Amino acid sequence: MKKKPLFSIVVPTFNSREYVVECVQSALNQTYDPIEVVVDDNTSHDGTVKLLQDAFGDDPRLKLFLNTEDLNIPQGWNRGMQRATGDYLLLLHSDNLLHPQYVELIVENLALFNGSVAYSECHYFDGTTPHDLFAK
Repeated sequence: MKKKPLFSIVVPTFNSREYVVECVQSALNQTYDPIEVVVDDNTSHDGTVKLLQDAFGDDPRLKLFLNTEDLNIPQGWNRGMQRATGDYLLLLHSDNLLHPQYVELIVENLALFNGSVAYSECHYFDGTTPHDLFAK
């Protein structure tokens, strides 16, 4: 039987206490397995790290890295990508949520079309999309 590819979700954080648990929970609640969630914290001082450790400390799918300096989001993603071990990679902001089947559908479509890169549109909490905002 062919082994399923590992899917890495990379989340840079900086003072994200307000919403990071919900973000990481949505990543860990994927119907697809295997996944890893790589959180790369940029010296948060609002309790983000402790909150993540308390909420997910025993989940082996979560890899939490603490930077010694504040990196901006692109550098945080770069560092997270270097630490990720998956066959596929998703870059996620710490205030984003994933639908539970997101990764499963992405992997299915990558296989169906023999793809290596995928893009999907997002929906905001009010139901609009980025296209809706710019179509006006």
